[in-house]
Amino acid sequence: MDLAPDLNTMVKDSVVAALQSPHVVKLLTEALVESVTQAVVKKLEETLQINSAAIQRMENELKKKEEKIEELKQEMRKRSDDLEQYQRRNNLRIFGVPENKKENADAVVIKGIKVIKEIVGRRAIISWTSLMLKKKTQ
Repeated sequence: MDLAPDLNTMVKDSVVAALQSPHVVKLLTEALVESVTQAVVKKLEETLQINSAAIQRMENELKKKEEKIEELKQEMRKRSDDLEQYQRRNNLRIFGVPENKKENADAVVIKGIKVIKEIVGRRAIISWTSLMLKKKTQ
């Protein structure tokens, strides 16, 4: 005698009867909601940890890059200052030569350069500037 079909039918009938009970459906629903909620919360926590680690890593990289930018800015300022100082090294200031607003400053400088070349020899003259100095009136 095979009891399996009878046992199968009995279990099936019992489950159907249990599912028709509002109390059993409520318990199953609560258990299912709790289980799904826990799974979702766990997955969200894992995702949050991964994202938090990624954000922390990016913040650290950003901080390092900002420090590098500041370091490069300081280096560029120093190089700019050095370059300005180097360029000033080649400047020649002449005092005591009166200026006239009607004169061509370039022509005067070129005449002066010809005289200086004879004295100093051949050297590169990069640029010249004529400054009109105003006397302070008190």
